[in-house]
Amino acid sequence: MGLRPWHTSWFPELLRIESDSDRKDVLKKASKRVTYGAGYYLAFVAVVLCGVLVARVVQSACSRWGALPGYLAGTASALACGAAGGLLFLSAREKISRNIRLELVARGMPVCIECGYDLTGNESGVCPECGEPVADELQVR
Repeated sequence: MGLRPWHTSWFPELLRIESDSDRKDVLKKASKRVTYGAGYYLAFVAVVLCGVLVARVVQSACSRWGALPGYLAGTASALACGAAGGLLFLSAREKISRNIRLELVARGMPVCIECGYDLTGNESGVCPECGEPVADELQVR
């Protein structure tokens, strides 16, 4: 099974790799560094606890004031979990993108570690896209 179209739209750096099997290996390796850490699972637990906490607060407010319908607790909980989960996803996506760029550099493909800009032929020592200094191993000599 190859990569799905959304893989390359979320991680366009993968398009610099020739073969589909190499792309899949790089993505798997980059993702494993992020999703198999304890911090990722702790963040997931925090998202769930955030949703439960919001639900309890809204449920308490509903019972105290009586004017708010009870279904708001579930709605607020879902919104809180969705927002926190979205932030967790964006954080993981950025880390995976950075890991893919590090893998590209290790394979000898000159890209900016910060933004993914193609640094082929760059002699200035600074990424023209984001202004970050270029790693020494990517400098044109």
